[in-house]
Amino acid sequence: MSLVRIAARIALVEALKGRTLAGDNVKDSDIGAIDIAADGSIRTGQDQHFIVVYADAAAMTREDGDLRSLKENGATDLLFEWGITSAMSETNAAGESVITDAGLAATDANMERVLDLIGVQIRNVLTDPVNAWAEIWRTLASGGYAKVELARASNADAGVRLTAQQLKITALLMDEPVAGEALPAPFPDFFDRLDTSGDASLVQISALMQAQLVGANEAWQTVQRRSGLTLDELLALGIAPLETDDGSVGEIASVSIEVEGHGSEEVSEA
Repeated sequence: MSLVRIAARIALVEALKGRTLAGDNVKDSDIGAIDIAADGSIRTGQDQHFIVVYADAAAMTREDGDLRSLKENGATDLLFEWGITSAMSETNAAGESVITDAGLAATDANMERVLDLIGVQIRNVLTDPVNAWAEIWRTLASGGYAKVELARASNADAGVRLTAQQLKITALLMDEPVAGEALPAPFPDFFDRLDTSGDASLVQISALMQAQLVGANEAWQTVQRRSGLTLDELLALGIAPLETDDGSVGEIASVSIEVEGHGSEEVSEA
């Protein structure tokens, strides 16, 4: 239910592609990449190093702001999962079994080391000052990180060893852009990159996302979208226009301001 969450996942996937041992095998919300069975065993259908990015639970409280507008994203869990199996190996020129793309002997210890290296690469990508997609992510998560956690799991199934790690970043994501308003950073750059990506799926999701943001709000309607105030509250504040008996919208031509002990003064629009 959040454009920011969609943008965050896309930005993270694009930032990571080609910049880790997983190569371009970086996926958005591939639920079946790592499967945990009822007995606690884990499996994967992947046949090469992989990274999957998910947006998980989010929580907002009254302390985070006025929730009436539903524009707050609050503390959101972004998950990175990556894994390696003993089948992700190849035979080198010397006839030795080595981990694909790493060149290390296909041992349990080296599998774990490759996972650690991928974790280091992920962190380096997210802080890379010249990675434009990472900069988009950092802007979306401009509230900072509330928590960073790392977990691992392993399993041996039918002789195929699987080891996986998960990095969970609880990020304070920016508020949702408001329909009818000028797009806040980083959305202009984000949409431009999607539209010129040459990827039909990214072009389509860009169009769908932008369709949620079109509109021509009156100034008072923008205030209502941003604040979640009722019409009566807006009228009481003098923000919403008054309707006349015939249903037409009346305009305020002048306002009389009275201060006790100082008389009154009429103010007209210039």
